Amino acid sequence: MGMPSTQSLPQHVIKFYGPFDLNALLKGVKKFLEDRQYDFKETYKMKKSAEGWKLEAGWTSTVKATSFVRKSIKIAFFILEIRDIEVVIDGKKTKLQHGRGLIEINGGLEFSYLKEHPWNEKMLDFYLTYIYKPVYLGKWVDNHWYELQDLDALCRQLLDFEVK
Repeated sequence: MGMPSTQSLPQHVIKFYGPFDLNALLKGVKKFLEDRQYDFKETYKMKKSAEGWKLEAGWTSTVKATSFVRKSIKIAFFILEIRDIEVVIDGKKTKLQHGRGLIEINGGLEFSYLKEHPWNEKMLDFYLTYIYKPVYLGKWVDNHWYELQDLDALCRQLLDFEVK
């Protein structure tokens, strides 16, 4: 068996605790996906607990790169103990949230996702293993991995992880 018709990329995990701007985080990630023309579906679950609010959000996004390749990004937000706080930034009072959280970013590629292709599994396997492999590795996997790196960096920037 050669190359699979789907390829998962390494998972990015961001753990955080402290003040952050939840609205800016969600809007920034959404804008990142929209700028790259991803279609996405959102699911949200918000619950109140004794420690504060709990948010569980899942975003599944896909974009058709070619008629043969589709890229996907799945983002899961798990944020616990969310409560509103006021902080002073540059002499101005600003409302932020405080809590602990986890963001998981998973990416993947799917080849021959259209059902109209008349290829059977062995022909697709042969094509992906011997003919398409240089293009597959050199173009799609690398580019999508860098796109996931950019998304990870954006999340860290929006959470104010960057050194100033």
